[in-house]
Amino acid sequence: MSNISSELIEWAQKSTGQQIFNIEQLRKEASTRNYYRLKANDKSYVVMENTTEAESAARFLYASKILKTAGVKVPEVYAFSDNLGFILLEDLGDDVLDGTAPLSDDSLLRMSLQELKKIYDVPQDVLPAQNYDVLLNQTEEFCKVFDYLNIEADDADIMSLELFRKELVDHLIAQVYVPCHTDFERRNLIFYKNGIHVIDFQDICMAPIGIDLASLLYEHNFDYKDSEINALLKEHMESAGYAFSENIMKSIYVALAHRSMRIIGTFINYFKDGKLLNRKDDIEMFLKRLLMAANKLNLLNNYSFFKKLK
Repeated sequence: MSNISSELIEWAQKSTGQQIFNIEQLRKEASTRNYYRLKANDKSYVVMENTTEAESAARFLYASKILKTAGVKVPEVYAFSDNLGFILLEDLGDDVLDGTAPLSDDSLLRMSLQELKKIYDVPQDVLPAQNYDVLLNQTEEFCKVFDYLNIEADDADIMSLELFRKELVDHLIAQVYVPCHTDFERRNLIFYKNGIHVIDFQDICMAPIGIDLASLLYEHNFDYKDSEINALLKEHMESAGYAFSENIMKSIYVALAHRSMRIIGTFINYFKDGKLLNRKDDIEMFLKRLLMAANKLNLLNNYSFFKKLK
């Protein structure tokens, strides 16, 4: 427990009314938040420690409330400190779905899409919306990929990249907007008590419908059969009250290209700061997703910078 503050331990014991016997740190992600599993007698909890992200913690609490009201499976919030430095949560266990999942691909996708449909039911007027500038800024750091990969890019390549970024956003803002998790991927889904629970949802907002679907169906390190995706997607769209057509696949590919660029740029910045170094191999996988999406959109040969990335 040497890296765990006495303040956290004292607050947890006061909040639970129990003596804490064991504390272990859970998987560290890119944010400054830390997560700990606390065990006391026969009870287990998770504490979110927010060292510098009080605003993010406030968004988490608000998102938790509106998601739970919509019927989305999220962890129970038991308590939080006055300054939001600590939040006591239900322990959902270790079956995070980016590992070895206790479900078939069909069951995993079907159950995940059911939770996504519930997210669509969150009242739209209580959420901020991603506008053109927000979406464009999200891919601004992608240009660093050339230096990261030791690829020489000339002015024409950079101009080509800028035009591609803008075309993607033009297509994104034309999509149907729905309540969106923004990172609805398997590492943010946990199988617990025979259901899929959603985590890391503090950035929920109104956003293009393709974003969460691309995150789930074309995650960088999981591949599903086209027939499986099409069947489940048709079922999902119709149950959510949206038409299923070729346009939804285009929306997903546009979102996939945008998502891949956003994450690559973000990761490169993290690596520079010494963070998330265990995910360096993911860059190549996200590049493959970007190239796949551009190819599906028949844009691969329209922009010269892609030739440098092949």
